[in-house]
Amino acid sequence: MMRLVGRLGLGWLVWRLVGREPAPSFPPGQVHPFRLAGRSVFVGDREFFVREAGSATNSPLVLVHGWGDHTQIIWHRLIPLLEARFRVVAIDLRNHGRSATDRGRLQITDLADDVAGVMDAVGIGSAPVFGYSLGGMTVQELAHRHPAKVSAVILGGTTAGGLGMALRLGASALWFGGRAIERVSRVEFALAKHAYLLRRGAVAGRHSRWLWNELMDRDPSLYWEAGFAALRFDSTRWVGRLSMPSLVLIPIDDQLIPASSQYDLAGRLADPELVELSDARHEAPITHAKQIAETIERFLDKGSGE
Repeated sequence: MMRLVGRLGLGWLVWRLVGREPAPSFPPGQVHPFRLAGRSVFVGDREFFVREAGSATNSPLVLVHGWGDHTQIIWHRLIPLLEARFRVVAIDLRNHGRSATDRGRLQITDLADDVAGVMDAVGIGSAPVFGYSLGGMTVQELAHRHPAKVSAVILGGTTAGGLGMALRLGASALWFGGRAIERVSRVEFALAKHAYLLRRGAVAGRHSRWLWNELMDRDPSLYWEAGFAALRFDSTRWVGRLSMPSLVLIPIDDQLIPASSQYDLAGRLADPELVELSDARHEAPITHAKQIAETIERFLDKGSGE
């Protein structure tokens, strides 16, 4: 059996090194899902890509995406629902999308400081900030390190971290394996995620070519380094001291961050509003965009007294 596995592995390696790059087939009539142009701003000597929607006179709302995503993949259905009410500012995190890359060791604190710098660069003194998944970890750190920048914390599909040693070592082993595979070939992971998002209806078939190109346009070393940063994250000692209003959105059927971890985060916050997204998985900002937009609006309206 081991000999067969070895031969199959060697065959795969040779195929991926010298063979053509496979791709899914795309139905006719392919279009881009949301043509929202962006711009670059500098924080120190690093360049960050932001997309903005809505009137500049609207109240600002900052969106921070998750691991391996960027401002269009995860927000392409949510931003159109929010732009009539808010000045929406969506940021590509460091090592993601079209923002600057840094091949050193990455920490969630770095991402939080980046977001604070981008807010300054686009003229936002303070705003509600919605972070999803890795973005939720970033927003917790942002509120902890730069509390004056965050008028309200909105967290979705995320956790306070603090993994035990056994879980952290197990996940790290998987991360190392994933990084090794992707350094040889990005196709396998991209094919799996592409097929999954189409099957779930998170992305329409007419957008499948766009999705494929976005999934393939990533650096595996940078991608997995962000994953290691998420494994190291731990806000359990201080997240309960955050003083700003908070909203926690929990996708009940989340397949990546267990709902139990998300409830644990909500339980650590001081008097959060908690909203469960029934039948939602980790791709909830796409599949449940309408419910999320309505929930955010109600939460922020209540906070402003409207």
